[in-house]
Amino acid sequence: MTTAVMAPLYERDLQLGRNFVKSYNDYYDGLNLFLVFSDEAEVHKFNCQYNYQYFVCTEKLDVSKKPISQKKLFGVREIFKTTDFSDVMVVDIDGLPCANVDLNECANYNINRKKIYASPSTNHSIINKVGRDCASRFFSPQDVQKLEKITKGFTLYFWFNDIPIYERKHFLPFLEYINYSKTMDRLLYTTFDYIIYVFYLLIKDEIELEEIDHTVVSDQGSFIETQALQDPTRFDAFFQMAKPMWIKEPINEDSMKRVWMRLHVNR
Repeated sequence: MTTAVMAPLYERDLQLGRNFVKSYNDYYDGLNLFLVFSDEAEVHKFNCQYNYQYFVCTEKLDVSKKPISQKKLFGVREIFKTTDFSDVMVVDIDGLPCANVDLNECANYNINRKKIYASPSTNHSIINKVGRDCASRFFSPQDVQKLEKITKGFTLYFWFNDIPIYERKHFLPFLEYINYSKTMDRLLYTTFDYIIYVFYLLIKDEIELEEIDHTVVSDQGSFIETQALQDPTRFDAFFQMAKPMWIKEPINEDSMKRVWMRLHVNR
């Protein structure tokens, strides 16, 4: 196994975490699953009897900022520092594993195509906070200008259109590029770790952003998040073409051959 799976945990979500770990162990051996806790007290309270590994975040966490992104970046860095995994899928604990697929094959497929699928959004917060403000916090004006063009004014939103994957070969250069040891304090709840990482890959021309066509544009999130609003035939066609690894509600089984997780089950 060359692909790890990681999720951050918080005391309020420990039961969700137990459900996630149990479900993951139903389909996999759990040896590539990592959790990130805020402190040792959370570890003891978690007390889950299924297979998983964990890290305790040793960085100062500002709870007022809901430091989910900080814990995710910490966890990915620790996995690359202490293991031989070549890439990490980062998920949220409100999802639920639902199938066994070849995670290595899935990761390699997504990495090798060097493409991220984005859908238009009219959500003010997504455009101006998750997009523009996030870019301005971590990148130069020249980089922000490039991102503005690529994302059509930060209206193209890609988070949640597939499971985020971090590659070992890009991750440390990414942290160095944004001078993360000095800019970590700029993280907010709306500065999503994966958004920053993909922005870096776009700036470096390591990937391209492809807009999903014929979508129902809304202010409620990404294409996959707004499954209930989308045309079912178009939604099915996207899954056959792009082969995402998670979904909100099941569709035709032939279109979900790489789906191993349901998104936002516990929201």
